[in-house]
Amino acid sequence: MNAIILMLSFSLWSQNIPIQRPEPEKVIKTIEQIDITEEQRKKIYKDLEKNLKKFDSEKKKYDKKMSEKEEIEKEMEEIKSNLLEINKNVTFIIKSYLTEDQLKKFDDLIKKQREKVSQPKPKETEESKTKKEETKQTDTQSPFSIYFP
Repeated sequence: MNAIILMLSFSLWSQNIPIQRPEPEKVIKTIEQIDITEEQRKKIYKDLEKNLKKFDSEKKKYDKKMSEKEEIEKEMEEIKSNLLEINKNVTFIIKSYLTEDQLKKFDDLIKKQREKVSQPKPKETEESKTKKEETKQTDTQSPFSIYFP
């Protein structure tokens, strides 16, 4: 019986379906058809009430954390947006100090960086990951690549 409840609980949780509150009255009404005695009903009901209190306590914590999570996610999106805007400024800052000739070269550099970024990357193997780690410090990739998506 516990295994079935556990499987159903996991199934509901994994499908992101709201968790139903295990109300003792409803549970007792559901199991009356298996001909439980009055003594069994009272004992089951008493334990179900204890279980419900635990459920309510955990549900309260869960709801609080969900609310906090949503607020944090909202703040993170705002910060991320700000970071992207700040990153965009790099191009404007650099351009403000360049001559006409340098601007043309810079625009070409940006174009090359965009082409490089837009090229599909080959799948990494374990060997290539190891090599990548070894050469990480001597990598010659332009520091501008992240600024010119």
